[in-house]
Amino acid sequence: MKINLLMWILFIPIISSCAKDMNNQDYQKIQLEEMSARMNELSGEYSGKLFSSLDKSTLGNMKLSLSTHTDVQTSSSDVISRQVLNLMGSISIVGIVNTEFEFTEGYFREDTKEIQLSFKAANTIQASPALILFKAKMINGALVGAMFTQGQEKYGLQFSLVRNKQFDAVSSLEIKGIRFNQINRSQLTYFGNLEVSNENLKIMMNFNHLDLGPLESLYKVISPRRVTELSMKIDNFSIHFKQVLIDDQRGTLVASNALSESGKELKATLSCQYFLAQGKDTYECLLVNKSKVFNLLLVSI
Repeated sequence: MKINLLMWILFIPIISSCAKDMNNQDYQKIQLEEMSARMNELSGEYSGKLFSSLDKSTLGNMKLSLSTHTDVQTSSSDVISRQVLNLMGSISIVGIVNTEFEFTEGYFREDTKEIQLSFKAANTIQASPALILFKAKMINGALVGAMFTQGQEKYGLQFSLVRNKQFDAVSSLEIKGIRFNQINRSQLTYFGNLEVSNENLKIMMNFNHLDLGPLESLYKVISPRRVTELSMKIDNFSIHFKQVLIDDQRGTLVASNALSESGKELKATLSCQYFLAQGKDTYECLLVNKSKVFNLLLVSI
């Protein structure tokens, strides 16, 4: 009788432990089902306008496709595994930039009721990739949020997307505002003059259009600092700057890594300050070639 009682006492924790494990599994399953139902409610296609965070001007249209999928995550010990719900889909943008890309690891934050996505774009300013963040909430039937780079929210894109709304191209007349003007500076050609040994030399400067990936094209719009290339022609002599850093916050342009038309390396640098003169985009620059310094005033046409 004592032996049976002892066995019963020893067996109670085992039963309790099993019951507890089953309760935890059941609880996790219920949580997963509830989360899945909420996320499935978000699944679908959404479209709407994109606005600049700087001045709320229209910069284009955007389409977001959302669906859910389940991943199984295993602990480092490979003993405990759990199911995790992720958001997947694609984003299409037409307007100030035309780009489209997919994502597979978005998630829904239960505490803030917020959809969060993140993307990595190649960044030539620094070695590590640039992180692009997407955050949105469902407000009055619309998905409202923004895309931006870390620490530069004011240069981001804001949106209000409606489910099953037709996704249309945006008129070029609608795209305007501070950010459009900043991006558009690198689409223009600039002219000026240079006095050398009593000779008046004609100068022409334009930016080279680089082939960018989908996320890099987006990053160019939402980051105030971006890298490009430019060419400068002084009479019949051409300089090609392979490394040009544009900073829209400061209105500066710094160019280095200069090559001649034949590809010969040149000891030349260019530093410019942007300003608006009589309604025209203008750069006041210092061109340094070896020990010689030249003052340039370059005006767009």
